[in-house]
Amino acid sequence: ALWGIFYPFLFDLEHIMEYDKICYVDADILAVINGDNIFDVPGLISGCHNYASMKRSNESDCHDTYLHFDTSHFSKENQGIFKRLSDIAGYNSRGINTGVVLFSKPIFILLSEWLKHNQQRMLNIEHIDPVLWRELGRYDQTILNIFIASTHSAYMTNMNDKFNWRLNRVEYKDRWSATFIHYILPRNKRYLVEDFDDERILK
Repeated sequence: ALWGIFYPFLFDLEHIMEYDKICYVDADILAVINGDNIFDVPGLISGCHNYASMKRSNESDCHDTYLHFDTSHFSKENQGIFKRLSDIAGYNSRGINTGVVLFSKPIFILLSEWLKHNQQRMLNIEHIDPVLWRELGRYDQTILNIFIASTHSAYMTNMNDKFNWRLNRVEYKDRWSATFIHYILPRNKRYLVEDFDDERILK
């Protein structure tokens, strides 16, 4: 569970080198038939950011209000990580959401080498730095964001939200304008089941 999307980069690099791009999609996501081609998205790593915080004015309002993300109580190293991620995003960010992530071939070897070099630290990051582990989203999401923040921001391209249309952040009725609908959180599971049979969903 820890390595998630990174398992092939650590243990099956020779196989994935056969591909120009690799896209990882969470199991709680459905693709819309008339959606855009995600493989046309540029960049070495492409994904959608998690906004730093979310506040709903009432139960029926699904739109986010973005608040200041206070990192003053974090270590200086962690403050730097969140600042770099926010600089890449252009707003307060808790990093990339790994529900949908696109990797291009030129990054495969670099990512594989970084993972091997940092393998022990990543295996223990939950205990070494529980704040970073929690705030970046845990598991492969934490690992991806540490990699992005500790290497070079030029590797990262901000993907349009339609490629990771998270239903904890947008209204359910607007989902058909997306390419990938992310039925994030248990409360949205019933919508995934209902939508699966819709003719607009790619089977």
